[in-house]
Amino acid sequence: MTKTNYVLFIDDDENVLKSLMRSMQRWLSANEMKALFANTVVDAVNIFKDHKNEIKTIVTDQQMPVLKGNELAKVLKKNSPDLPVIILSGHSSMEDMQDIINTGVFAYRAKPWDNKDLQNEITNAVNYYSIVQENIQMKNELLSDLQVASNLQKTIMNAENPLKDRCSVNVTFMPNSQSGISGDYYDIIKLSENKMLILSGDVSGHGVQSSFLTAALKSIIYPDYIRTNSIDDITPSSLISWLNKRITEFLDGFDYMFLTFSAVLLDFKKMTITTANAGQPPVYLIRDNSIKSIKHDGLALGINPDEIYAEVTEKIYKDDILVLCTDGIFPSGSDSENFTEINFKDIFLNKRFSVHNHKEIISDIEKQMFPSVINDDYTLLTTIIL
Repeated sequence: MTKTNYVLFIDDDENVLKSLMRSMQRWLSANEMKALFANTVVDAVNIFKDHKNEIKTIVTDQQMPVLKGNELAKVLKKNSPDLPVIILSGHSSMEDMQDIINTGVFAYRAKPWDNKDLQNEITNAVNYYSIVQENIQMKNELLSDLQVASNLQKTIMNAENPLKDRCSVNVTFMPNSQSGISGDYYDIIKLSENKMLILSGDVSGHGVQSSFLTAALKSIIYPDYIRTNSIDDITPSSLISWLNKRITEFLDGFDYMFLTFSAVLLDFKKMTITTANAGQPPVYLIRDNSIKSIKHDGLALGINPDEIYAEVTEKIYKDDILVLCTDGIFPSGSDSENFTEINFKDIFLNKRFSVHNHKEIISDIEKQMFPSVINDDYTLLTTIIL
């Protein structure tokens, strides 16, 4: 059922309302609209409550008892901030004019009004409000679709720890956009009873394109690389080199898109970790009262298909802690001059006995960054060797 489009006319002078009724009723009807009339502020408020979803424009006098027109408009627009209001007034002071402007009314017309001119203003106001409402509906529908995509992405990214008897893993995957979709990626892949890979990535930019690429990573790394290579041939550097060629080809035609990536191979038989990095923050190794950054200078993926990626191997011991993160919470990813890598490392070192409490860690990072804020997606992954 089609809703009626109403225009609400408000004036404390009944003769003015009668004049508006005579001059506007037929025109409104011809344009599939109807008029509502209020002689007092109280009537106007009550009528608005009854028809607030159908009123498309308000035409109100400025000088009225109880509330002026712009003051009434402010009250009515609290729940409908985009509703256009046309002020119709015979006399307004400079102070009134300033108040009218500050209220953000759609238009101002002096009495006596020109019927054609007022009709044109009402037409413009109704069209404006219709466009605003349509845009809001489209935005809500888009956000609803994106929420479905967000839920799907979280399901895809939900990787379980495959070697729970060898290590304890905790992951926080946090999109930062209103849509809920992220350009971050992570995965935990079991290679054998003694080996597993921890992968972390971050696609440049935000939105659907970035989230699509993160989903693509899940669909190609395991079937196209892990399953087609022997366990002994799978290394962080070979994986990243292989992925770089695939990503460079995939991103051909996507200007300004690239992927930072980090790969960590845990070998619990040899008790080693081997890391390779393509533009990601370093992997941190916490042992006792010290924290070490394992840094690499590898170029982000998708830029040079022939880039060579080095890898580093470190011994690990019981109770060692590994920290991986994307740059959303890393100092280089913030705009805070007060937040350095030293501060970042100190936070994790101080939290080494509760390193899986990511909520506390993020809170400490935000306090250190203040007055800057985290304005990017981020993924935080901590691993404790058992």
